[in-house]
Amino acid sequence: DYIKQKAQIPDAHQIPKLELGYAYTRPEHRGQGLNRSLTTQLITQIGDQKIFATTGHERLKQALTKAGFQQIGKNYVGKYNPNISYFEK
Repeated sequence: DYIKQKAQIPDAHQIPKLELGYAYTRPEHRGQGLNRSLTTQLITQIGDQKIFATTGHERLKQALTKAGFQQIGKNYVGKYNPNISYFEK
């Protein structure tokens, strides 16, 4: 498991099957809370199911934390970003 190895997550830990993928907001629509609204709706729809996300963007790390995600493991170097974090909710 690539993420477990990179983030130094214990082998016994199960990575959720659901992943919160990347979303892109066009520049003219940024700052309106669209991504936050979409994430909130998604979390509501999946209920108690576990979900994970990875990101190297500081603003998204903060947004994930506000949405109830917790960082697990250590930051690691990704292909395009030297500071990737793994989160779960």
